[in-house]
Amino acid sequence: MEDGETDDPLAVLRSRSDEYRAVSILVAWTGGLLSVILSAWIVLVLPHIGAEAFFWLWLVVYLVVDLANTVFLRIRAAQSGRDFVTESTVYAIGKMMPGYLVGAVAGPSYVFLFDDPVAAAAGMTLGAGVLLWGTRRFAPRGLFYLGVFWLLAAAGWWTWHQMGGTIESMSPVAQGAVVMGTNFGGGLLVYAALAQTQVR
Repeated sequence: MEDGETDDPLAVLRSRSDEYRAVSILVAWTGGLLSVILSAWIVLVLPHIGAEAFFWLWLVVYLVVDLANTVFLRIRAAQSGRDFVTESTVYAIGKMMPGYLVGAVAGPSYVFLFDDPVAAAAGMTLGAGVLLWGTRRFAPRGLFYLGVFWLLAAAGWWTWHQMGGTIESMSPVAQGAVVMGTNFGGGLLVYAALAQTQVR
């Protein structure tokens, strides 16, 4: 047995829910603060950058969040004296892969084909929601609720935008930054604050 406990990857992941919650809190604080800072910076300093630059900036945030998650999980595995890449790790990545694919298609498509940063922001948020939805059978319950929030928020922003909704005083890029800051960044910070109260 690669995980040293059971040959059921799902059972292994569920048995470590408290550990994953602790890691997810650190990642959420990191990603949430970075997202809010970037959102404010775009709105106040870079409201007229191109849609492509907007996309690349937020892609960096997503990569930082993923890297932070990987680093923190690796540290936890080392502290527990177990391998980092195991059958349960591969299982978890497989469940998250649809979210990565949705984000990788929806975000760039709206930017590079339609030059639409607001819809791109909704698409990237949708990808994050699908990713967490895929972890619903083993991740801490709070992450599932965060994923549902992202799915609903992405659908709401996209629908409002397609119906002609706009913030007249803001450029399209600034509006996209507001979507990302409130949905992605705000969601992460709220999750981190609430989950922090559950850490034993």
